Amino acid sequence: MDVVYILRAWYDNCLELRYSLRSLENIEHWKVFIIGYKPDWITNVVHIPAEDPYEIKSLNALHKINIACKDERVSDDFILMNDDFYIKDKTEIKYFHQWTMHNQLCERRARWNNWTYVNKLHLTYCLFPGWNDFSIHCPIVYNKDKFLKLQEHYDMTQGYLLRNLYCNHYWIKWEKIEDCKVRNLAEMPKEFPTFFSNLDSLIITDEFKEALNNLFPNASKYENRK
Repeated sequence: MDVVYILRAWYDNCLELRYSLRSLENIEHWKVFIIGYKPDWITNVVHIPAEDPYEIKSLNALHKINIACKDERVSDDFILMNDDFYIKDKTEIKYFHQWTMHNQLCERRARWNNWTYVNKLHLTYCLFPGWNDFSIHCPIVYNKDKFLKLQEHYDMTQGYLLRNLYCNHYWIKWEKIEDCKVRNLAEMPKEFPTFFSNLDSLIITDEFKEALNNLFPNASKYENRK
């Protein structure tokens, strides 16, 4: 399968992406597509320029995923990666969830959190009450035709969580894992799991950058070394 990244420009020239691309050595994959912004240090990828035409982040993400789904060069099934997703060990990409959407809602509401995200989770939960929450921080496989057909059944401007919508609508077979998103240095594990992610602000800390460099020290074929 091909790997697809959807990107917008970042002030740090996508340092997270550098390590994410290095981590691809741990999965079998074909081409890498980058849709949106492309840092000047990247090579050996297929770049598809794309703007962010909406003020809402989730609609821009949907816009770029649709571009991937309509591009004949992208494999029918593709792995969607985020620039801050990392794969520490040799593995294969499956469909993973941590718990139900109800559990996620209760946990999010119990502490101060991103209420925009909570509202989107609630909207999606109303479609599939009691069903699983797939919105964890690891890669996911989308089928191009299925993803596009999904939009014939739902009003995507409502802001549903795409992973939950896709996996629950199609009754995807899943495996349960513990989600790992490192939000601060105090939460940084001594032993990172196979899949992990980080809060954007963490990448500016020397400690986290050192941890990533220790895990993924070797430049990938996607880095221009000139």
